[in-house]
Amino acid sequence: MFQWINDLLAWVARFVPQLLVVRRTHAGVAFVRGKYPKALRPGIHIFWPIWTSITIYPTVLQSADLAEQTLITKDGKTVAVNGVVLYEVTDILALLTTIFEPDRLLKDYCLAAVKRVVCERTLEELLADNTKLDRMLTGRMRRRFAKYGINIVRATLTDTAPCKVWKLWGFDRPTMQYDSVG
Repeated sequence: MFQWINDLLAWVARFVPQLLVVRRTHAGVAFVRGKYPKALRPGIHIFWPIWTSITIYPTVLQSADLAEQTLITKDGKTVAVNGVVLYEVTDILALLTTIFEPDRLLKDYCLAAVKRVVCERTLEELLADNTKLDRMLTGRMRRRFAKYGINIVRATLTDTAPCKVWKLWGFDRPTMQYDSVG
């Protein structure tokens, strides 16, 4: 019944300067009149909501789990791999003005990089030297994301297991059987 009063107060508040506190772990971008981006570092900021919209994003070290992929290695072996990526945001303006959904794009690009690295190697190479593989994954991902203001700190495969895949009729997902390694 009194919703109109709440709506009226919200409309009036758009004409009053607002105070915004950005935590040390975050940064943001203020889009003035929708087209002039301005980086917001941690601290106190005053803005006019009538013509400024603000997007805040975490900049400290974060991790992204990479979904399991079933891939075929260079020697024709089927493997299931999972991974994790550690990253931090170094340029908030580049990130929020060039990417719509940073978390999703990061995971998608990283999954593609894992696929390339795994499919270019034999199963023996994948299981032999994890340090070299991690450096290669990290380097590929780091080069890809530098222009978006993201620093890939480390990328690694958390699980690598030879497997067999059977497609069963009537089921949406393939069924996997993991072989023991070692």
